[in-house]
Amino acid sequence: MGITMRIGKKFSTLLFFLIALTLILIAGGIYIVKFGSNNSAFAKDLRQYIIRYPLIVNAIHLDQAGDLRFMYLSPQYKTINTYVYYLKGYAPSEELENWTGEMVQKTTEKSVSVEKRELSAKGIGEYSNDDLKNLMKEFSDETTPNLNIIYLTKYKDKPTSAGVVVQKDTIFIFKKRLYELTDENETLKQLERSTIMHEWGHLLGLEHSDNPKCIMSELVEVYEHPPLGTNIATDYCFETLQKLELIRQELK
Repeated sequence: MGITMRIGKKFSTLLFFLIALTLILIAGGIYIVKFGSNNSAFAKDLRQYIIRYPLIVNAIHLDQAGDLRFMYLSPQYKTINTYVYYLKGYAPSEELENWTGEMVQKTTEKSVSVEKRELSAKGIGEYSNDDLKNLMKEFSDETTPNLNIIYLTKYKDKPTSAGVVVQKDTIFIFKKRLYELTDENETLKQLERSTIMHEWGHLLGLEHSDNPKCIMSELVEVYEHPPLGTNIATDYCFETLQKLELIRQELK
């Protein structure tokens, strides 16, 4: 009887230790993923593993560009609901719905629904990262893979940027910056479309490409000088589409 009790105590102690160790490892993993350096290979690899599970992504509130890539590409969802918000005077092109449909179908093989709404809030001259994050608190939905596209004035942190993503489900387009780059309507449309496609690529986890003709070229989102129409990238290159296809195949 005494031996049995001693074994039972040792087992209980071991079980408690294993549970405590597991909780510590989980907490440590969450901390590394949420607050660790983006330059850490371990943090990157751990994040890439965790974002495969949308429930965990939502539970620990991961919110970087690319964190929803597996949800966007998952065959579980057939449609990506797109909500477009814009300031008065900075409305999107009338062709936005067609652009978005083609973009989403080509990259995820899904359909898209688009709903436009004018923002009631008065805009400001330039938006910082904090301004953008505060604005997004009104629109985020962590239960479905929605896409938000928000048209504002300019980006305070980098005024030459035509667009940016600072969260997992939202593209910010800086229409005032686009207006500064050209007064040609067709060129303006090209710039707007290519910027949306570029930022959408980031939400899918794509990084910048060295190919200047690829939509994921860094030149697409940052314009130091007005571009010539022929120099505006208009499509995803083979390498980027191949990366997305590999993820889709993995999810099937």
